[in-house]
Amino acid sequence: MSSYRVGLGLALTLFLFVFLLCPLAGLLFAAILGEQAPVLNWLTPGGFIDALRLLSEKGTLDYYREFFSTPRYYRGFFNAVGLGPVLVTVLFFFGWLGQSLFPRQKRLWAWLRGPGLIMLFALVCLASATRPLWADSEGMWARVLDGSTVAGRLLQACGYCPLVTLAGSLIGVGVAFCLHFTNLPFKKIFSLLVIVPLSMPPFLGALAFKNLLGDFGMVTRLFHLVGLTHPFSGQSALSAGLVESFLFFPFVTMTTLSALERFDTSLPEASRVLGGSNFYGYITVTLPTLMPGILAGSFLIFVRSFGDFATLRLLLPTRYSMIVIEAYRDFTGSSYFGGAAMLSTLMVAVILVLLALQKYVVEGGSYQTVSGRSGARSAHPEETRTPRDGLAALFCGAVFAVPLSFLASTFLVSIARNWGAQIMPTSFTLNRYGHILKACFTEYDSPLANSFNLAAPSLLGCVILSFGIAFLISRTRGRFSQFLDFTTVLPFVIPGVAFAVALIGVFNNEAFDLHFTAKLVIIAYVVTRAPYGVRTILASFQQIGTSMEEGSRTLGGGELLTLTRVTIPLVAPGIIAGSVMIFISCMQDVAITLMVAPPDWYPTSVHVFQEIERGRIYNASAYGVILFFLILIPYSVVFFSKRFGVKPGL
Repeated sequence: MSSYRVGLGLALTLFLFVFLLCPLAGLLFAAILGEQAPVLNWLTPGGFIDALRLLSEKGTLDYYREFFSTPRYYRGFFNAVGLGPVLVTVLFFFGWLGQSLFPRQKRLWAWLRGPGLIMLFALVCLASATRPLWADSEGMWARVLDGSTVAGRLLQACGYCPLVTLAGSLIGVGVAFCLHFTNLPFKKIFSLLVIVPLSMPPFLGALAFKNLLGDFGMVTRLFHLVGLTHPFSGQSALSAGLVESFLFFPFVTMTTLSALERFDTSLPEASRVLGGSNFYGYITVTLPTLMPGILAGSFLIFVRSFGDFATLRLLLPTRYSMIVIEAYRDFTGSSYFGGAAMLSTLMVAVILVLLALQKYVVEGGSYQTVSGRSGARSAHPEETRTPRDGLAALFCGAVFAVPLSFLASTFLVSIARNWGAQIMPTSFTLNRYGHILKACFTEYDSPLANSFNLAAPSLLGCVILSFGIAFLISRTRGRFSQFLDFTTVLPFVIPGVAFAVALIGVFNNEAFDLHFTAKLVIIAYVVTRAPYGVRTILASFQQIGTSMEEGSRTLGGGELLTLTRVTIPLVAPGIIAGSVMIFISCMQDVAITLMVAPPDWYPTSVHVFQEIERGRIYNASAYGVILFFLILIPYSVVFFSKRFGVKPGL
């Protein structure tokens, strides 16, 4: 490895160590100490002795014991991930460990990791059908998420995030199959509409749900007008789940469509030749072959729903416990740092376990049937239409009508001058948009100005960091590149509340004192948004290879000349695509910014969230519409423009 690569590797390792690994280590120590752990101070001469002394004096597992004795803690955890999935995961790892240690009992371990998992999950669901699954501290059966109802008990057994993941995955796979296997009318329009829910921040979807189906929403008023009862509760787990399912399903749609493009169509054809029906071929051939792509999208849905602090905060009643809400409440409300750190470590552990499971399932299966051949063609020529195509159009129309109605209702509220008891507003105005744009150019601390002031330096830092990491991963081999690859995935999957607690625990001390500063917000953006750039730039590096760089050096070009005149121009499409994704992600963030940024630096996303909490829906809707288009426009250009080298994949 050349000297400049060694220097670049050391610089990147030092940055990731200080701003990623140390905060995560500090989070673990804080959950043991109950206070902020000065991890960076421990690295100085004599610091190791101080660390041992502090751990011996204050180290305790009482905060983890509180998890089992505090109802809102364990309710928040199991309400989020579900008792059934937790027990199934434990049994799965028990069977895996048993097979590794005692391979002679192969049938037993295979049963535990197959039918045994199904039976255990069925028993948990059966138990939940009779009564709530766990008791409170006084020994009475807890009414967790309205456990007296079937829906509440199902939520206890299966978990909120797994149910959202299942619903979003079913919708996403259905849309992908409709777009790929049918000739539904307006197919190109439906393909374009996939980016609409991705461009809408979840908290904006929560606001739209309140405007539509809240206690005084438009649809609610219409139902009351015709004498019908309220269709949904404006504050419930079902409301939050519906919003997240219809905003996150495009993750599965895009990954499934990407897998379908490489799908070998001869396999289902062979199934039909051998006498299998179309449905049998889908179940036994198509779906198992596409499982890596579906699992990748499902994992993204789970991660987003698990860490989506804003939507749960806005749509869940305060009596409902969710682990991300409880961590935020301990940190900001009661200043109970030990409890917040403990819950944050549990959130990180859940994501890491899920990441390991996904890796095991994908690598343990046999998916060699996915090849580089052209994707499956539509079952009928484009000139003909079948009833199946009409049903596919109805399905896609119903799915995309939800995010479009979210957007339309938000815009309608933003231009309403006032709104009384009528179903529709009686007068309209655009003055709110004028005030917002005027404040952006005249007030240095306006929400829009803060958004750009925070996003611009974060974007520059992210691009530099992402390019360096992608360059080293693609141009080096061995454990160092694997370390960089794994390390850059961590901040992407870790919930924002957990990472904010980790950053504050390390950098809120006299030596650094970065808490409630714009500097720490920018650092947090750079660390947590770098994976977007790394993935896109790394894909560009893998496409161009090394031959042109080697040719430049052979002809006498130095390392710097080769980098600036050959490497960077070749990977420019990936840099541009990654830059847009980084910008979008920075503009959407709420959890980290709300916990780390000073109030005079709050960007548009946090301002919208706070305006919704205060009940100022008119102003929140106007800011939300502007934020939506700030995200939609660059996302549309990059996602659908071949000029930037990004294949639409739809």
